[in-house]
Amino acid sequence: MAEIARRKRMTSPQLPQLGVGRSCATPWKDAGERRQATEVHMRIGRRIPGTSQPGLPVDGEVVVFAPSLVLTVTIEQRASGEPELHLHPGGQGLWVARMAAGLGAHVTLCSALGGETGMVLAGLLAREEIELLSAASSGPNGAYVHDRRGGERRLLAEIPGAPPSRHELDDLYGKTLMAALDRGTLVLTGSRDRLIASDVYRRLATDARDNGVSVVADL
Repeated sequence: MAEIARRKRMTSPQLPQLGVGRSCATPWKDAGERRQATEVHMRIGRRIPGTSQPGLPVDGEVVVFAPSLVLTVTIEQRASGEPELHLHPGGQGLWVARMAAGLGAHVTLCSALGGETGMVLAGLLAREEIELLSAASSGPNGAYVHDRRGGERRLLAEIPGAPPSRHELDDLYGKTLMAALDRGTLVLTGSRDRLIASDVYRRLATDARDNGVSVVADL
C-alpha cells in the first residue's frame, strides 16, 4: 500500500464508470457527466458521444484489463480449393485495445496466459502494436475453431478457458493496478467465458479510482 500511495495520481478526475451498458448514442444524464465523459474519450482519442467533436490526437496511455483472452482458429478456402488455416488472438479486451491503439494511444494489455493456447497467444500478441503485461496461469486459455469454407461461419469446437487460481489472479490484479497508476486510464473489459467474478472488477475499479485513475468499463 505504501508503494501505491507513493505513486498516487491526483491529476485525473474521479470518474463514474462510464460505458457500462451504455451505447455511444445514449445521452448523458447531466452536463457534469457529459463533461467527464468528454475528458475520457478525448484521452483515448474517440469521438465524443452525442457530439460532433472528435477526440484530440492521442499521446496518452491506456491500460486494458482483459483477464481471459481466447485463441481463434478459422479454416477458410483458397481460390485453388485447398483449405487455409488462420490463427488470431481474440476477446473483447483485445478488440478494445486494438481500437485504442488504432486511435494513437499507447496501450498496455493485462491478461492471464497459460497452457499451449496461452503460448500461441503470446506469440501472436507480439506482432500487435500493443504492450502485453501478462500473468502466468496454470490453466490454458480458451479457444474456438470456425469453418468458413462453405461461405458461412460454422462452429466446429469451442474449449472454455480455465479460471486462474487465487494467487494467479492476485498477480494479474496487482500488475494491472500498478500499470493503471502509471498510465492514468484503465479500461475494464469482460470475457467470453466469464471466468472472473464481478467482485474483482468492483475492487479493481474502486482501488484505481481511489488513486486518481480514470476508469471506463465495457463489460
